[in-house]
Amino acid sequence: MPSTYTQKQFQTDLDELTKLINTYSQDGGKHKRGTPMKKHTSKGGAVSGGKRRSRSRSPARKVKKTRSRSRSHSPKAVMKRRKSKSKSRSRSRSRSHRGGRKMDAEGKRIRSFRIVTLNGKNVTAHKDFKDAYYHGTKKSNDPGTAAKHALKAICGYYMEASKSKCKVHFTIKEVTKGAKHHKTYGPYVGYYRKLAKPITFTRKGKNGKARKITVEYKGIIELAGNRK
Repeated sequence: MPSTYTQKQFQTDLDELTKLINTYSQDGGKHKRGTPMKKHTSKGGAVSGGKRRSRSRSPARKVKKTRSRSRSHSPKAVMKRRKSKSKSRSRSRSRSHRGGRKMDAEGKRIRSFRIVTLNGKNVTAHKDFKDAYYHGTKKSNDPGTAAKHALKAICGYYMEASKSKCKVHFTIKEVTKGAKHHKTYGPYVGYYRKLAKPITFTRKGKNGKARKITVEYKGIIELAGNRK
């Protein structure tokens, strides 16, 4: 088959190719202005012309490492935690109860008392009695009720003798906030009398479960001068 591509055409093509190579080597391979440039496509398919933008990474946030402190189970630490819990509870309750004041059935403030003397000795500065307060109740807001609570505390916590052998003489003083006169009441004679037939009843505990309680002794409070 005769070839249509002549030697003259080959020579002209070779000369053009040589010119292109020379011009490229003179420019150093740089792109000339006015000539179209290929566009680069990003991974997501978006077209970006020219130089690619460098994404600046935000510095990683430093996380503070806190040392895990183990809870102390000493009696002091346990009591401190309990006190803080009881304070927070009392604050939340006080919002719904007339600023935290406890009232009796007549709308008067519940009265508070402290033990002043015990068996002829002043105990106002004693560690077991200086921060101990005894109160009336909603139904019976009087010194006699507070004296019964004081007798229970004295015989149950501070005296080593059993209830049958517990017999004390004491006076109490009113320390109710807002009271006009902080009067002293007594002297009282307090002791326990054994019941002929024990009284049994059920009461709901803190965990919600009912527990059986048996009472064998009754607390007696009498004024020292009026005792028969």
